[in-house]
Amino acid sequence: MAGHPAALLRLRRRDGSISREGSVALRRALIDLGIGLWQADPAAKSYGQPLRARGKKGGVIGCAMAHRANKIAYAMVRDQTG
Repeated sequence: MAGHPAALLRLRRRDGSISREGSVALRRALIDLGIGLWQADPAAKSYGQPLRARGKKGGVIGCAMAHRANKIAYAMVRDQTG
């Protein structure tokens, strides 16, 4: 399967869109978290302002916030900090 062209395309896909694989509820929760951070957290607002200035839409900014929050949460679990 690894040599199959479709499998290689999936591995190299970096077109900027969110994957539709996995749990819909989890993906929706992460996006909602990202949007909530963007609206309420001063650090997230400062991260989102340049994205908005570059013309990114709200959903893209929410997805970026969710990705950032997910990376931070993973690092905390990995390093067992909290």
